[in-house]
Amino acid sequence: LPRITARCREVLLMTMGPEFQPVEYPYYEETVTESTWHAQVIHYLSGALEHRYESRKDVFAGSNNFIYWEEHNKDEKLAPDVYICFGAKKRGRTSYKLWEEAGVVPQVVFEITSRSSRFIDLGNKKAVYEMLGVEEYYLFDPLREYLPQGLRAFRRKNDGFDEIKLPASADASAASPKRSLRVFSPRLDLDLVAEGELLRLYEPGSKVRLKTYVEAETARRKETRARKLAEVALGAAEVVCQREIE
Repeated sequence: LPRITARCREVLLMTMGPEFQPVEYPYYEETVTESTWHAQVIHYLSGALEHRYESRKDVFAGSNNFIYWEEHNKDEKLAPDVYICFGAKKRGRTSYKLWEEAGVVPQVVFEITSRSSRFIDLGNKKAVYEMLGVEEYYLFDPLREYLPQGLRAFRRKNDGFDEIKLPASADASAASPKRSLRVFSPRLDLDLVAEGELLRLYEPGSKVRLKTYVEAETARRKETRARKLAEVALGAAEVVCQREIE
C-alpha cells in the first residue's frame, strides 16, 4: 500500500466532516484561582482519599481536572474541586473523559464554595452532576460566606438530588471550630466533619481521622523515632542498674 504522507493526511482531514476531525480536549485553565483556605481543604480531601484507596486499582480520586462527558465536544466540561470514581482504573490523567472510562461517572463530588462561586456551584454544576448521575454532592464554605453551617449535602433520589437536612443545633461556624457539624457519606462510608475552616474525613462515629499520605508518613516517623529514643533510654537505665549491682 502507498504510504500516506503528513501533507496527504492533513488534506484528508480538511475534507472530512467535523465528526471525523481530531478534537483537542484542554486540561489547563489560567483563570482558576483559590484562597489559602480553599486550597487547604482541597489538598486534604484529595490526599486523604488517595491514601485511603491507595491499594485499590479500581478507584480513582481526582482533583481540579476537567471532566468531559460528550465526545467531540470540548466545551461540555466541568472541573470539580475533588471527586472520586469507584470502578475507574487508578492511573494518571490529563482529564477525565467518560467515553474512555467505560461510562463510569464520579459517585461523590466536593466543591469548596464561596460567595463568588455559589451560583455556579448551586446552578450549572449541580444541574450537570444531577444529569450525569452523581450519587452524592457536597458543598463546603470554609469562610462561611453564605453557608452559616459551612456545609450543604445532596444525595441522589430518582433522577435528581435530594438535599440532606442538617442538624439545626449544630454550630460549625469558623469561629466555633470545637463544635463540629458531622454528616455521614454512605458511598464513602465516612463521616464528613466541618471543623472550622477545614472539612475532615473520619471513620463513622469515631474520632479516627483520615490522614493524607504525608500526614501518615510523618506520624510513622515520629512513632519510630519515639520508640528508638525509648529503647535507648531503657538501655541506658539497664546499664546504670547493672553498675549499681556490681
